[in-house]
Amino acid sequence: MSTVMNKNEVLEEVREQLVLTKPLVNDILTTYINVNKKIQDAGWRYFEDNEVAHIVKEWSDLVEQNASYLSLMKPKDFNITNFNKLIASIELNGSRHFNMQLFLGVLEDISDYDEDEVKTTDLDGFETVSGISSDYFSSLRSSDTDTYNAFITTTKAFNCSTVGCIAGFAMAVALDWKEDLIVEASKYYTNQQVLFEQVACNFLNMPVTIGKKLFYGEANSIWAVLADLKDRYHNATELDVFRTLDQPYNYEDDERYPEIDMASINYSMAAKVLELIRDGYIYLDTDTTPVISHEYQTIIDKSNKLRTN
Repeated sequence: MSTVMNKNEVLEEVREQLVLTKPLVNDILTTYINVNKKIQDAGWRYFEDNEVAHIVKEWSDLVEQNASYLSLMKPKDFNITNFNKLIASIELNGSRHFNMQLFLGVLEDISDYDEDEVKTTDLDGFETVSGISSDYFSSLRSSDTDTYNAFITTTKAFNCSTVGCIAGFAMAVALDWKEDLIVEASKYYTNQQVLFEQVACNFLNMPVTIGKKLFYGEANSIWAVLADLKDRYHNATELDVFRTLDQPYNYEDDERYPEIDMASINYSMAAKVLELIRDGYIYLDTDTTPVISHEYQTIIDKSNKLRTN
């Protein structure tokens, strides 16, 4: 007599199969680097349709594998330890090194660069990165070993003008703040946005769909929903950290949750949102719109009454 598996049983079986195939963070980074090297080596041949598909297949397959695995993860599956590491890192370093408009402070080949100077390279809009010169590191390593060692020990390679946004911090923490792989990865711009999304979500064991709603401030993002909440609950102390969330002047009035000015998102907000996601207080509904849980709504209501009274 055959047994028909219900939806939850099927989900668990698929989850068990995928657990064995979750890529490692280093696998994602090294594949990204290797594929970009092949793109460079291909030269003009890269623009031929068949060649593009052939070259990027290894990267595309790994991204799909990673995203498929993570898509099954629920809050109970999130890596709480890594969430806490990321939150602690942002709380400790965010006042100096958090910038929601940048992905990461990568190392760029910029000459004539002194220790306190900041250079910015505009790639494709919001994945702009700010970096300290690799030439500076090389000269410092050879000319002033004590300063170099102190700099690496206390701030590591990422802490130049900024580590960057939540995805940038997650990348840095996932790599234990070691510079080698990210220095190599920073040479390539193709699919850099996807790289950060995939590594950050892999580190947190969180669906990439949630990551996209967290890392950016577009309409219907987590940030847009929180901005709506803080406007509706003026007296809720629970939402005080989000009071300065702001929309740009040119947002569309017909959006229920308009986009957010990324510059208005600070490190304290980032740490708080990570806590809310970690604890299951914010999640995505079936159409990938962020919603808050009944438990969190209760917390907001109580804090609103406390201040009103």
